Amino acid sequence: MPGPDATQPEASCGTCIRLGVATRPGAALYRNGTTGVVTCQDHLPKATPSRPVARPARVPVQPWAPPAQTPSVIREALPSPPPLPGVQSVPPPASGGGRGDAIHTEGLTKRYGERTAVNGLSIRVARGGVVGFVGPNGAGKTTTIRMLMGLVRPTAGQATILGESITRPSRYLDRVGALIEAPAFYPALTGRRNLRALATLGGHGAERVDDLLAQVGLADRGDHLYKSYSLGMKQRLGIAASLLSDPDLLILDEPTNGLDPAGIHEMRDFLQSLGKKGKTIFVSSHLLSEIQRMCDRLVVLRLGTLVFQGTVAELEATSTAIIAVPQQPAQAGRLVALCKAAGHAATQRDGTVTIQAPDAWCAELNSKAMRAGIVLRELRPHTFDLEERILDMTGREAKA
Repeated sequence: MPGPDATQPEASCGTCIRLGVATRPGAALYRNGTTGVVTCQDHLPKATPSRPVARPARVPVQPWAPPAQTPSVIREALPSPPPLPGVQSVPPPASGGGRGDAIHTEGLTKRYGERTAVNGLSIRVARGGVVGFVGPNGAGKTTTIRMLMGLVRPTAGQATILGESITRPSRYLDRVGALIEAPAFYPALTGRRNLRALATLGGHGAERVDDLLAQVGLADRGDHLYKSYSLGMKQRLGIAASLLSDPDLLILDEPTNGLDPAGIHEMRDFLQSLGKKGKTIFVSSHLLSEIQRMCDRLVVLRLGTLVFQGTVAELEATSTAIIAVPQQPAQAGRLVALCKAAGHAATQRDGTVTIQAPDAWCAELNSKAMRAGIVLRELRPHTFDLEERILDMTGREAKA
């Protein structure tokens, strides 16, 4: 039994040591005669009338004074718990990584059992403007948004929102507004009272409520009960709620859901105006034609994997092709090989060859085909519709 000058907590409460706290001064210490474990009186098992507990005999030990270190240091000295099965730890982002971006991910991955919902996603979204997040059902868009909002823990990879790691969502959530899937409000309250309640709960001033109702087109319906709202009106109120904190980043999942054509046009103009003011609008939507009109940048997913990231103009530049039809359909295969040898991807279908090349290459292609003995009865540039191009990239047969 060590004396008062002991430097190890052998005569101190074992439970206190495991919890990383100092034993209460003056607390009596007891040693178990069988195991030799020392326990203070504060952590002895409590006796009950149905099952009395025999306390071990008290031993005359000197109260142990803990070393000069804080409980946090003691806890750091304890072994870390083993990782959960099948879960890879998510390290914080590298120093300075993504500090200038609204969203920055590196290898972000989410698995549910054997199914991979998001696979090694690495994107960078600069601050300001409207960014489209595009992909078919099951592409991983909603799962990605949930990870960015701290609602779902990644299996692997790392990410930052407004320069803060997603492992510490409390550091950025007050600067982020979000509408994920269907908004939830009190049915028996008016739209105005719902917004005021949310403003109070979030610690925001209620003075912006009237202005927000006007901005989303609900100025004349703010005093109507929420349960009387149409789907489009509920969506508008949800967007107003996401703007209560005047966020720097706005994440919207299908913001035009339930809106009529006029409402879609109004919402597009409203979101673009926010982007021009320096806010970053990250919009997930299935309406590809509307995304094309609304956004200046795109992030395209397919089966949880990134297939395109860039400006709309860059995607449009890849939407130009050349259509060539040989006079003899049997020569289509030779024409494809000729184009590939020149460094241009080419495919054939029913005797028609599609070449991924700028329209300026038409003249050179005609010359090469003639020298190869291939007579072309049709040769013309072709520009794909952006919606058609995205469908080709993401897979027309993609299902949820």
